[in-house]
Amino acid sequence: MLRAFIDHVASHETLSDGLVLRHMMDLISLAPHPGLVDTIGRLDAAAIEPLLNLGASDTLALRLIGPDNGFVISRGASGDYLASVVLADGDEETTASGLTLLRAAACALAQALLRQGPARSGDQGMAPHPRHPGSEATLH
Repeated sequence: MLRAFIDHVASHETLSDGLVLRHMMDLISLAPHPGLVDTIGRLDAAAIEPLLNLGASDTLALRLIGPDNGFVISRGASGDYLASVVLADGDEETTASGLTLLRAAACALAQALLRQGPARSGDQGMAPHPRHPGSEATLH
């Protein structure tokens, strides 16, 4: 299901950050290794909408990554974001790019959860995105 989320977000450029965030929050509980979900930031549902209305999706992205996980964020001259995440109990970095920080962070977290836990429901790890060989996934 996390793999389907990544593919869906990557192929639907018009999805709002709010919708991406709500989908990610719904899927977190389905992570292949439920104990890893504890390292991801808990977002208060009541705080999400006001922050989105204020245009603070970057704040939500950082809160989603959580205080215990390592991360690096950058933005290129073209405006695309790059988010790399290492889960607190993990040893591998996962990286994703996207038009917004929230999209890149959500995909990087989904990939990290897939890599750390056993495959489930057809999730067999991550392959490079077909439009961008060499990257884990590209979110637009």
